[in-house]
Amino acid sequence: MQAPKPIQSSKNPQYKNLVRLFQKARERKKTGLFVVEGAREMQRAVVSGYELQQLWLRADTEPPSDMSCDLSYQLQASLFDKITQRGGSVALLGVFRSKITALTDLDLSQSARILVAEAPEKPGNTGALLRTAAAAGLDAVLIANPKSDLYNPQVIRNSLGGIFTLPVVQEESATIIRFLKENKFFTVAAALTKKSVPYNEIKYPQPLAIVVGTEAQGLEEIWLKSADVCVTIPMQAPIDSLNVSVAAGILVFHSLNSSSF
Repeated sequence: MQAPKPIQSSKNPQYKNLVRLFQKARERKKTGLFVVEGAREMQRAVVSGYELQQLWLRADTEPPSDMSCDLSYQLQASLFDKITQRGGSVALLGVFRSKITALTDLDLSQSARILVAEAPEKPGNTGALLRTAAAAGLDAVLIANPKSDLYNPQVIRNSLGGIFTLPVVQEESATIIRFLKENKFFTVAAALTKKSVPYNEIKYPQPLAIVVGTEAQGLEEIWLKSADVCVTIPMQAPIDSLNVSVAAGILVFHSLNSSSF
C-alpha cells in the first residue's frame, strides 16, 4: 500500500466526498458506497467480503497491517473528529462498496431462523436489531417497507458490525409474506390482539420467522392476518411497551431454546 496522502483542509474534494457519504443517503445510494467507523467494524466488513475502497486515518495513526487499499488518506485530527459519530475515540474510517441482497439470493435450510422488522424508522433501532440477530446466530434479517437507509452510519455503529455478518434483505411486506409462505416458515408476530398469547406459552418450530413492528404503530394488518400466531410479552404496569430491539431480543433468544423439535 502506498503512503497515505495527507489532507489538511476541509475544502479538499476527497474530504468533501467523504462528508457527503456520512451525511446523505442520496449520495450513498448514487455512488454505491458507505462509510464504516472503527477497526473492529471495518475488520468485520472485510472478513464478510465487503470491498474496501478507501482507507482514512486520523493524523499520526499508522496504517493497519491487516487492511490494504489503493486509496488511503491521513486526515487532520480536527477534521477527522468533526465527522465521526464517536468523536475522538476512533482513528480509522473505511469507505466500502455496498451490497444488495434479494430474497432469491437467500439459501435457507429447513432449520432456518430469521427476523423480520417492519418499517423500522430510527437507524439506531435498525442497527440494534441487526446486532441482536447477529448475536443470536440468525440466518437472515428481512426489513419490510424500509424507512431509512440500511448503510446509515448509525445503523452500522449500533449493529457493531453485525450488519456485515448475515444477509439483510429489504422488500415490501407482501413480497416477504409470499416468500415466507412459499418456504413454509412458521411466523410468530409480536402484536397485541384478541388472540395473542404470551410468548413463553408456545413452541417455535422451524423454519421460523419472528416479526416485529414499530413501537408507535405496531404491525400492519397484513402481518396480523398472515402470522401463524401472535404473541405478547407480559410486563408490569404502568409500562405497556418495550423498545423494538429489546422485544426482538427477548423473542429471538427465547426461541433458540423453545423449538418443537
